[in-house]
Order: sequence, then structure tokens, then C-alpha cells
Amino acid sequence: MATKNKKKPEEPQKGFSIVHQYIKDLSFENLLTANDMLNIKLQPNGEISLSVSASPIQDNAHEVIIKVKVEAKDIEHDKNVYITEIEYAAIIQVEGYDATETNGILMVEAPRLMFPYVRSNIADITREGGFSPLVMAPIDFLGLFLENANQEASE
Repeated sequence: MATKNKKKPEEPQKGFSIVHQYIKDLSFENLLTANDMLNIKLQPNGEISLSVSASPIQDNAHEVIIKVKVEAKDIEHDKNVYITEIEYAAIIQVEGYDATETNGILMVEAPRLMFPYVRSNIADITREGGFSPLVMAPIDFLGLFLENANQEASE
């Protein structure tokens, strides 16, 4: 009795990779005068806003952008101290996932891998701007993703 070899359809290879990372936009504005820098002991307190976006480039390649804006103020001296903004981007190649899984990779996993570079750039630019380095706390990108999904579902 001959047995036929039935080939199972090959499942597509699943995976994703960061092809390239780069600073898309970066700015730092010191809002103090030279006199302020010399004579006032400031304790900047920052308000940080963060967003993540993703857009297709071609086939399975997507650009993911993390935008961070920090507005630092010194409450005691009633002074705006600095504003810094960064758009940090990565090109992400995603293979073999459906749309829902791909969205999760682009909005959670990719930003999680990119964030240490964003954090380092923010610390460097604030230090180079003449202030103590701003070291951002880790971000729960899954929590942000789920919060945004819940908001969109309730609208």
C-alpha cells in the first residue's frame, strides 16, 4: 500500500525587524536669559507628552514615530525653563502577521525597542542645554495601546 505524501501548505514566516532608526526632528529651546542661568538656582519640573504613530511605506515596511515634547518650568521662580521636542523614527519590516498582530507590533513592540534611544537623546539634549539630564521613566506602551483602543471603542 503506497502512502501519498500530503504536503501541508507552508505557513508564512513570521517575524519583524528594525531596518533603520533615526532622529526625524529634534529641537531644544532654552527660555532663560544668561542672567537667569548665572544667578538663579532652578529646579525645573517637566510636563511630558508622548505619542506613537505608524504608517505604511511599502509592502511590509512601516515607519514608526515616537514624538516626545517636554515643557520644563520652575514653579518657585515662575519661569519657563526649556522646551524640547523629538520625533524619533524607525523603519520596521513585518512579515507573516495579520493586520491586528501587525498593529500591535508597530504600536507596542517597536516603540518598546526604540524608547531607550529616545530616552538617551532627551537626557543628552537637556544636559547639553545646560541643565541636569532629564531621564524619562520607562513607558508602558502596551498600556497606552490598550487605553487608546478602549477610547476609540467607546467613541
